[in-house]
Formats: sequence, structure tokens, C-alpha cells
Amino acid sequence: MVKLSSAGAVTFGGTAATSYTVNSATSITATTPARAAGAVNVAVTTPGGTATATNAYTYIAPGMVRFVINNSDDGAYVFTSPTLALNFTVNTSGGTGSSPTISLAPGNYSLAFATPTGTGVSDASCAPATSAVNTSAQTASLVIATTVTTVCTINALPSRRVTVEALGAALDAQSRLILANAPTLARRIDRLNGGGGSGDSASAFGKTFASNLPFAADIGADTARFSMSLSGLRKLGNTDHTFAGANDNGVPASLSASVTPASGLAATAAADAASSMSSRSGPRFDIWVEGVIARFDAAANSDGNFAIVHAGADYLVTPNLLLGIGIQGDWLDMDTPTGTLESSGFLAGPYLTARLAPNLYVDARAAWGGASFDVSPFGTYTDQVDSDRELYSAALIGEFSFGGDLTIRPEARVSWYKETTDAYIDSLSVAIPSVEIKTGEVTLGPDFVWTLTRADGGVFSPRIGFDLVWTFQQDNTATAFTNAPGLDDTGIRGRVEAGLSYLNPQGIEVGA
Repeated sequence: MVKLSSAGAVTFGGTAATSYTVNSATSITATTPARAAGAVNVAVTTPGGTATATNAYTYIAPGMVRFVINNSDDGAYVFTSPTLALNFTVNTSGGTGSSPTISLAPGNYSLAFATPTGTGVSDASCAPATSAVNTSAQTASLVIATTVTTVCTINALPSRRVTVEALGAALDAQSRLILANAPTLARRIDRLNGGGGSGDSASAFGKTFASNLPFAADIGADTARFSMSLSGLRKLGNTDHTFAGANDNGVPASLSASVTPASGLAATAAADAASSMSSRSGPRFDIWVEGVIARFDAAANSDGNFAIVHAGADYLVTPNLLLGIGIQGDWLDMDTPTGTLESSGFLAGPYLTARLAPNLYVDARAAWGGASFDVSPFGTYTDQVDSDRELYSAALIGEFSFGGDLTIRPEARVSWYKETTDAYIDSLSVAIPSVEIKTGEVTLGPDFVWTLTRADGGVFSPRIGFDLVWTFQQDNTATAFTNAPGLDDTGIRGRVEAGLSYLNPQGIEVGA
């Protein structure tokens, strides 16, 4: 038996009651922690004397709660709460982790949790649904009922690592594709030689099916190209529209159009390179457009489609100097291992092509611009981020004819490209850092083109080109956040391109 006045503490079997109320001179109500059902006698001292009351109490069973964490990347999730039992850490291993089952008296509880750096919460749920997790605030509200086990599951994603990996792969692919698909050098050198285009042809999978067209087009298994120029339209308009099997230098028009931008080699011979302006009677002003659509494989197990369109205008300042300004638009659609990425960008700037000697040219280009990326790293949400970019390229090109049948075009080109994305906060409230790539390449190699005229008037034109490509710089800051291979590959690689075409006397051309 314990005695108390109107204030004080009551103990039951050594366990303190959380509260008590003196109801009258003969009764008391006490709230006690959960324990076995029973009764206790309490002596109450009142102004009128001492009374004894019996208080009966009932056992209330606790509830339980457990947290489950799912994430493909392992890490530590720290939970904090004013309730001592709700302060714990869950370490995931093999993509999942779980807290111990925690016993709590029935009631309402709150807690917060912190995820590993670079990790966001995609969704969460509790069963029963009377408890809930706020994914954006990273808090939880628990309603614990007696004998009920509440399980809260939190699904997290390594959004920083996966997003940076996708951006790094996209920048890597873009830099290489933009450098490999620069505006075709053939038209500019042809302009210095008094040309500038003629009736072009359309071909698909090595077979030419139309000639004397106002544009050139070529479709392959995974690449399609087209080109058109004002000077070409002018020249075509001045012809009698009969089949044009070869250009002024004896090279078939379809072969001229098929020289890939990656090789950067002239497609027409520099006949009479040192002749006067009067003998090179091409127009001083020209506008032009060309483009490529291609399929590509990229680093970090990514692949996709790429398109680039160049357009520009140039002016023949002197017989040996061509100045112009160009703009490009490019689009990339890439599939990553877990999501997608799309981008659209541009570059704009000046270019020049000049004759240094009868068989030697210099070509240079500078451009600046930017791009916009739609990044969906997991295919569930999409974020947008912008970038800045710049490009510089310069080359020395030779063109030498031997015996009228063979033309050799050696080229040495150095190119440098840089692109930097903005830092931003993604849809999972994760900070995504800026990603930057710097790509530097040197390309060395000659092209050999033979123009062999048969006695019956047919023209057989085999060609082969050898390129040695040295990537001397491939700095990609994405490698600091991901172990994906291929984002910073440098070194030397080789490229061989070969082809042939045959134009019969009836004007039918086939090639491969």
C-alpha cells in the first residue's frame, strides 16, 4: 500500500505510473505502462482522513514496426526520431536491407531518415496504410496499433550515378560524332578550283538510280546523307539536263557525293590549281546545306540514332581564299541500360579554306553553341539540362594527280571539342553535378582515287582511304561518379574506307 496526497508519484510493483488523478476522497485513476492485468490498493490522504481505494488496470499489448529499403546501390540509411527506439541505421547489401522489428506502445510516432549521397527516393508505402512515408521530405508518420506489425517499404534509386553516367555517355558519343561528321571539305576546295557543284545523284546501298538531280543523296545500311548548294543548282540550270556521268575533272558525280564527312577529303581534283580567276569561273557567293542520319553504338552499353544538318554561306574573296559562316543543328536519341536520353544542339561560327600552293590547301573552322538534354535515367521521370559547347578544327590537305588516272589526297587534321552541362537538382531532389567532356583528335591519312576510262566509254572508279586517328584527349568528368567503361578512352585507332563504282556508256552507274 502506498500513500499520496493530491500531488506526488504512484508506483505499482516498482513501475511508475505515467499519471494519476485524485477523483475523490475514496478513489484514484492511474495510467500505467503496459504490464500484466491486476489490481493495486492505494491509500489516499485527504483532509477528511485516510481512505483506501482499489485501482484495476488492463494489459495493452504493443504494436511493432519494421522498415525495408530497396536500392540497386548499397549504402547506409539513418533514421532519427524523438522516440528512442526509432533511432537506427539500415545498411543495404545486395540491393536490399531491413531494420529490426521494433516494439512500440500503441500511438502516433514521427521520424526522419537520410539517404546515402546521390540517392533519391522514388516511392514508398506502408502496410497498413494508416502509416505513411513522405518521399520528398524524407519523413514518416506512424500509427501503431496493438498487436499489429507495420511494414514500411522505401524504394530508392542511385540517381546521381546513373544520370551522370547517361550524360557522360551522351557527351562522349556527341563529341565523336560531331567531329567525324564535319561539313564536307569537297565543295569548298571545288569552289577554289572554279567549281562548286553540278548535277548530283541519288543512290541506295551502292546502286545509283537517278542522276542530274539538284541534290545528292546516299542511303546505306545504317547511314543516310544528303547535300545541296546554290552553285550546284546554278550549274545544273545551265546544262542541257542530259546524263552527267562525271564532273569536270573526270570523277563520277556519285563518287564525289559519296566521300564521307569523316574522311574530310576533297572529292574533285585541283586541275589547273594555279590558273587565273578567269579560268576558274565559279560564282563568288554560295549557300549550301548537307546532313547525315546515322545509327551509333556508344560507351556505357548505350546506343542510339544521331542526325546532323549543316548549312552556311561563303564568299570567294580572292581566287585563293574562301570565307564563310556556318551553323549546324544536331539531334541525338540514345538508349541507356536503364532509361533514355535525347538532346538537340547547335554550333555556329566562321570557316575558311585557302590555297597555300598549287597542290596544298588549309582549312579551318571555329564554332560555339549549346544543347538541351532530356534525361530519363530510369524511364520513370524526365529532367532537362542545358550545356555550352565549342569546337576548333584545322587541316592541311594536299591533292596530287599522277598520269591523269590517279589522284592522291593526303590530309592532316587536328580537332578539339568541349561541352559542359549545367549542374541541377533532379526530380528526386538529388544534386546532379556539371558534366564536362574535352575531346582532342588528330587524323592523318591519304585517299587514293583512280579514274579509269574504258575503250567503250565506261568509267571504272575504285578508291581506298587510310586514316590514322589519334585521340590525344578524352577528359570526361563523368568518370569520377561512375565505373562505366569507355568514357575516357584515348589512344590510336585505324580506319580504312574502300569503294568502287562503274558508269557504263548508257549512263547507268553501280557502286559499292
